[in-house]
Amino acid sequence: MTGPDADGGQLSPLARRAFVALARCYVAASSHVEGPGVTVGSLEDLVYGALGTDIPDLNRIMASGSDRLPSRNLIDAVLARLRGYPAIAWWIPPGPFQAELESRLGTRGLAVNPADPVAPGMHMDLAALPAAEPIPGVEIERAATGEAATEAARTSGAGFEMPSAVTDQMAGIFRRMGERPDGPGRYFVARLDGRPVAAAIGVVDGDAVGIYNVATVPEARGRGIGRAVTLAALIDGRARGATMAVLEASPMGRPVYERLGFRDVGETRVLVRHSA
Repeated sequence: MTGPDADGGQLSPLARRAFVALARCYVAASSHVEGPGVTVGSLEDLVYGALGTDIPDLNRIMASGSDRLPSRNLIDAVLARLRGYPAIAWWIPPGPFQAELESRLGTRGLAVNPADPVAPGMHMDLAALPAAEPIPGVEIERAATGEAATEAARTSGAGFEMPSAVTDQMAGIFRRMGERPDGPGRYFVARLDGRPVAAAIGVVDGDAVGIYNVATVPEARGRGIGRAVTLAALIDGRARGATMAVLEASPMGRPVYERLGFRDVGETRVLVRHSA
């Protein structure tokens, strides 16, 4: 892990920049799809984007860059703003206060996500982005309409092997990304012989592009299609002015991202709370 320095868990400047960008890009994505049931905002050094689904990771609280430990009053105030959501997640970046913040959140009913306790943060300098290579039978396009973004979101849901009800929730929310083509987020879909099989989102905020919802349906894996659709989102982000890319890697996606040129900057601790 290259993020925390050796002296007591302090973050390197690169890691700090990457985790700030992850928070910024997530809030930008949430703002892009804002509508009924979506809450986006900030309070002091914390930001939040709650999309209203049953997926905790899509109702998220993050730090916007400060190395200060949030006070108990600030924690309570932010949690109050998301009261009523079926599930929430608090993403704690690495740093000197990670363990203490986890302890404070534990007294408020948040616990480490048993399925995904950590999310490796990754960073890439877009100057080192490789060139796209064609894959026989595969075409990649931007989902620039509501209908196309709905299809892309359903493809992501199938790739994540989500229940149909959760996929329906995602599709209804991310449809807005296609309906609002001038926003920061762009959904890309890869087709194999005309059938959608993989998708990825690129969200540009300032000098960073955040990559989200990368997934390939099971029967199309192992052909480089997930890499190709991720690369399409990265190339588009660079064309829109981004100089670096950030993402949170899953175990399945991490080797793909490493081959693209991403490097670890540290592990976020993911705590969740479900409503009774």
